[in-house]
Amino acid sequence: MTSDSSAAGIPELVLRGGGATARLRTGEVLLDEGTERRRIPPAAIEEVRAAGRHGRTVEIVLTAARGPARVHAVTHHSAEAVAAFAAAVNSVLPPRDADEPREDGGTLVEVLSVPPPAKDGAKPDDGAPDGFWSYAPWVGAALAYLAVLVWLAVTADGAAVAKWALSPGPLLAAGGLLHAAWVSARDARILRRRGITVVGTFDRRQRHGDREPVYRFTDLDGVTREHFGEADDVDGDPLRGEITYDPRNPELTTRAWSEPAGLAVFMCVFGLSLFAMGLYLAVGAFVDLPFSL
Repeated sequence: MTSDSSAAGIPELVLRGGGATARLRTGEVLLDEGTERRRIPPAAIEEVRAAGRHGRTVEIVLTAARGPARVHAVTHHSAEAVAAFAAAVNSVLPPRDADEPREDGGTLVEVLSVPPPAKDGAKPDDGAPDGFWSYAPWVGAALAYLAVLVWLAVTADGAAVAKWALSPGPLLAAGGLLHAAWVSARDARILRRRGITVVGTFDRRQRHGDREPVYRFTDLDGVTREHFGEADDVDGDPLRGEITYDPRNPELTTRAWSEPAGLAVFMCVFGLSLFAMGLYLAVGAFVDLPFSL
């Protein structure tokens, strides 16, 4: 058996794919399929290897006393994540000689039920007030907008005032949608190609803005990092969440379950439509002024 110290520096890794989830937790592997969980201790594992097309399938090979060994497989979209998972599990396996007798690993596997998901609103809130400076840019933009609105009310007709008054709505909505679509598409592409999923621990809520949660996690280099935003609860525990990060840029993180690509396309198309509408209103407010600017 492996000791606790041998697994102490290894983060809790997660692989999802094909309706199955494999986790490395405190030196043992948890394999979830549907509502069933298999708890696989290191003594039951012969090896873990990358297989399949482009090395995107992790195979957990159990020990066998005789005959073919039983293999559990999970196919993931990131070959880097599969390789990292296999290396991490193999590092905590007990040393064995090639000719050492094996026992049937299947007899050491414990079959359990997957815990239910956590209830909403279970994360603590420290009640800290929002800071003024997080709103300062919006206050400045609002004052500039109102100044132009007053100027148009004095120098232009009612149509120009109405167009300017209505323009911020679609422009703000367009900006938010286009920014969200771009960030989502860019990050999803990077993390899908090489992201690694680990389990983080809820630390606090932000003291400004929308008070999003902050999670702490340990990367494969043993460095403690932070993830800002929601994370998918693990085994019904609202204080533990799955986080996917880029091993080449660990500051880039997201929740393990990303939004579908169709949502980003919808946000982009709808955002461009709103931007065109807002631009038409804003520019139209100055087109018919009785004097040149």
